Amino acid sequence: MPHEEEEAWGTQLRQRLLRLKTLVERREFLGGAATPAGASLIGGAADAGGLRARIHKFNDISREFTRAAVHRERIARQYEQEGRTVPARENYFLAAHLYAGAQ
Repeated sequence: MPHEEEEAWGTQLRQRLLRLKTLVERREFLGGAATPAGASLIGGAADAGGLRARIHKFNDISREFTRAAVHRERIARQYEQEGRTVPARENYFLAAHLYAGAQ
């Protein structure tokens, strides 16, 4: 019985990884012109990675968080002008959190 449970767990893991791979490929295929809802939140991980790379001292935190927030707000306004409310909302949400982190 334990072997069957491990096999089922492995199958589920493979299925999840395939779904994730498909989502990533679709995002790359779309090239950002028509990214699916939620892609902005995935980009939030890139923001976090960039912040980690640029923050070396305590005094860097406010400046770098503000810089990332301004960038997200600019993206949100572009989406809003295009009439794409979902990605605009996601980017405003991320910008608000970044501004809060800057304080």
